[in-house]
Amino acid sequence: MISVIGGAGHVGLPMVLALADEGLECQIIDRDTGRLNEVRTGRVPFLEPGAHSKLSQALDKSLLKFSAELKDIQGSDTVIVVVGTPVDEYGQSKPRSFLRLIEDIEQFLDKTKLIVLRSTLAIGTSRQITRRLKSNLPSIHVAYCPERIAQHQAFDEIRNLPQIVSGDSAESVELAKSLFLKTTDEIVCMEFEEAEFGKLMANAWRYAKFAIANDFAKAAMALGLDYELIRTKVSFKYPRAADLPRPGFAAGPCLPKDTQQFISSTDTHLPTLSASIQSNELLPKFVRQKIQESASSSMTVGILGMAFKPRSDDIRESLAYRLKHELSMHFKRVIATDPYVSFATDPVLESLDYVLKEADILVVGCPHPEYQDLQTKVPLLDIWGMKGWIPSQI
Repeated sequence: MISVIGGAGHVGLPMVLALADEGLECQIIDRDTGRLNEVRTGRVPFLEPGAHSKLSQALDKSLLKFSAELKDIQGSDTVIVVVGTPVDEYGQSKPRSFLRLIEDIEQFLDKTKLIVLRSTLAIGTSRQITRRLKSNLPSIHVAYCPERIAQHQAFDEIRNLPQIVSGDSAESVELAKSLFLKTTDEIVCMEFEEAEFGKLMANAWRYAKFAIANDFAKAAMALGLDYELIRTKVSFKYPRAADLPRPGFAAGPCLPKDTQQFISSTDTHLPTLSASIQSNELLPKFVRQKIQESASSSMTVGILGMAFKPRSDDIRESLAYRLKHELSMHFKRVIATDPYVSFATDPVLESLDYVLKEADILVVGCPHPEYQDLQTKVPLLDIWGMKGWIPSQI
């Protein structure tokens, strides 16, 4: 039996379903009873292509068990931990909450052979957890195998991306490799600290690239130029500019947090990464200022898209909501719409038709493909540069 703590979440559930796809029996442990019950009854609580059919098949084959109690991991041969690792209001990593979870489950791991840490961890945390567990459970094997999937590409990436595997011993690495080779063909072995550093570094690098692109876009706008047009032409058949991103709100539950965790994991001053946080986080204020240049405070502003990324219903840490707050402080009325975010998630959302009818000026909060060919009768501010492209990966 494989128990997955946090198994009903955005990262945990795809992993569970990928393992069930291979005929493995899994137990989903999740303290969010509402989300747990949704999965139990065959409903995926977020958008993920392919998840519904895989969940239905797993339930039909009786491969899934469910519990909100940590004690029910007892007897599991393998326990996978995939829960969020927050940062505090100062951007400092908060490993204590994760360590507390390990303390809570330690008493139930006496029959467990392998525990897999799959959450994003601050550098040094895996080693700290290993020392804690080994002091009372000397025979347990500990592996750190970070997830690297993107929402809406989960099953493709679980299958096709190499899985990083690190462990406290050669045997731990072999046990983890045996598990993940059921879902992928390639394994990359690293030491604990290398894997932790690498996971954070990859997300911080991506976040920093978005910050640079946003700075370029702001400079172009100030000069009356079209950054996206320039970027497209400069990068055409020019490989050294091929990875220059499109601009837009860089947010969500991972990139800003992981960049902050990376910074807080070292005493070294990292000015470029610190500046990238400021650049990305201040973009909503810049957009609001640009709208104010051409709109009076008595106007109604309509926001198109509130999710943190295209084709998503996930509003966690979405900068579209910061934009809405910024606008609400300066304009008489601000209304918003999103084709993916449900009214249960945000009950004050309006329909697209209503926003188009009522707004005096529009701004793109999230570049969903539904807005690609949208015809508007009022001014539209688009920091994302949607013209001529449909976003598939942000």
